[in-house]
Amino acid sequence: MINVQKIKNVGILGLVGLLLIVLFFSGTFKTQDGLPLHTIYRGNSIEPVSLDPHLSGSLNEANIQRDIFEGLTTKGPNGNIIPGVAKRWEVSEDQMKWTFFLRKDAKWSNGEPVVASNFVEGLKRAIDPKTGASFSFLLKPILNAEKILKGEEKDLSRLGVRAINDYVLEIELESPVYHLLNLLAHHTAYPFPYKVYEEHKSKWTNPHYIVCNGPYKLTEWIPQSHIKLTKNDEYWDKKSVRTPNIVYYPTEDSHSELKRFIAGEIHTTETIPQDQIEWIEQNMKSNLRTSPYAGIVFYAFNMTIEPFKSNLKLRQALALAIDRDLISSKIAKLGAKPAYSWIPKGMGTYKSQDVFFASMSQTEREEKAKALFTEAGFSLENPLKVEILLGSSHFEKNLAIAISGMWKKTLNIETALRDEDWKLYVASRAEKKFQIIHLNGSADFPIPSAFLEIFLSDHNAGGYVNVEFDHLVHTGISEATLDEQNKLFAEAETTLLNDIPVIPLYYPTKKHLVNINIQGWVDNFIDVHPSKYLFIVGK
Repeated sequence: MINVQKIKNVGILGLVGLLLIVLFFSGTFKTQDGLPLHTIYRGNSIEPVSLDPHLSGSLNEANIQRDIFEGLTTKGPNGNIIPGVAKRWEVSEDQMKWTFFLRKDAKWSNGEPVVASNFVEGLKRAIDPKTGASFSFLLKPILNAEKILKGEEKDLSRLGVRAINDYVLEIELESPVYHLLNLLAHHTAYPFPYKVYEEHKSKWTNPHYIVCNGPYKLTEWIPQSHIKLTKNDEYWDKKSVRTPNIVYYPTEDSHSELKRFIAGEIHTTETIPQDQIEWIEQNMKSNLRTSPYAGIVFYAFNMTIEPFKSNLKLRQALALAIDRDLISSKIAKLGAKPAYSWIPKGMGTYKSQDVFFASMSQTEREEKAKALFTEAGFSLENPLKVEILLGSSHFEKNLAIAISGMWKKTLNIETALRDEDWKLYVASRAEKKFQIIHLNGSADFPIPSAFLEIFLSDHNAGGYVNVEFDHLVHTGISEATLDEQNKLFAEAETTLLNDIPVIPLYYPTKKHLVNINIQGWVDNFIDVHPSKYLFIVGK
């Protein structure tokens, strides 16, 4: 007799896993052939909410935007910064003024030239508080940007950007910024086709109206089905674009994405199902691509409500009771590392700071957790009840179940799980309708401040406020020497870890399945794989 409950619990492994094995041995495994050479099909996780460079906020949206737009700088196949619309730049001796010289052959997909004023309008729109740009804080190093964001300066023309002429752009800074060229490759700093926006307003990213300046242009968007891009013949470097069409498939369920890959419907996946790792390693090793990643998986407390707002010992107890070594080795897998600091290792010359319990054994941590839990005003006999907000991901749920078990075992906490589809999850996160939330942090560029800025007081997801932390981060960003900058960032990270508004869980590796006939895919620390560099080689 089949144990239905057991199948429900192992679900995907027991049913989909068997299906995959059947597909593999029935001859329908098509990852090496059966796909046209003129189109690359890419899995891309969730359905985009917006492709407006200023309003979007997720990695899957950035994947598409990177193909259809291009900034002053852009990212090469290995994630390195290379010239984009700007063919070269000059920096003043004090590093406070940057002058960018634009390519005269850079054009929008409607044939109009990309000019310096497009970048000026784009940066002004990004920094305008009325826009509500998701990543406007990245532009704070620009002269007067922070004052405009705070409403202290109402005149957008005071922003430190100006078009000297159509092909020369000047950016003036508040203080030297080592990573400015990285910032300018981010979608928040893309040029903006203001005339098109004025004509169509919020509909300007509709395929019928949008103009693009990247290697591809958006030609079709069928919600929950696919997004099609075609080669932009007006792109200045079109000779380097070898694949005429790119099709992105939103697939929230990683198991469905895996089935599509095996069936030959897509060439690349955005991720792989955690519960299929062993099977994939055994049967699809030539397609599996894993690499270290500038990211962190963590839980954040809602610091605007009790019992978390004013109870540090409770937050410490919850953090201590989690066995990160078990999570990274048995749940996350494929090289994931336990997180005992906030900033991942490998950020240039910066040395990550560890949380106070990093050197303890797990047994010692659990004993300390029990003591702190009692000091926090709770007891094993009178258990705390908490709720974790999750996205609609099998893995997030499995991880939460494991953590709930750890909290139950050590602290007798009752944990409820609330999983929501992506749009509802984003809304709940923005409105802080949660107690504890699952989050993934990542950096578009591998520098310490990219992670620290996530928890500045004016925009972090958990409502964490610490003026000292903010000051350390802002001062560190503006420091003239790298050594002093690293020192300030270390103090900021230590402050964050001592306050524990977040529970770092593990540093993930990025995991993809890539058709062996796809060329140009380069594994890299920031997991950037522009379609411009991808092409298919026939058998």
